[in-house]
Amino acid sequence: MRQYGSFEAKTHFSEIMKLVAQGEKCIINKHGIKVAMLIPYSPEEALCPAEEAVRAIRANAKGVTLGKFSVKKLRAEGRR
Repeated sequence: MRQYGSFEAKTHFSEIMKLVAQGEKCIINKHGIKVAMLIPYSPEEALCPAEEAVRAIRANAKGVTLGKFSVKKLRAEGRR
């Protein structure tokens, strides 16, 4: 895993992107502190945990109803 200073990363960004596209991970430092890591894009890892949670909730909620209640009635009752 290669490491670059922020100035060097800015200057050689296209070269670093080529390395990342070939599968290498690169770390960018600012004043000796690691601040970012460039990794190859992966469609499987593109979803953030929140998006995955929303998808799971929506998948599990299909076919679930409120029974004899309706959203409009519940909302109206809450406004009284």
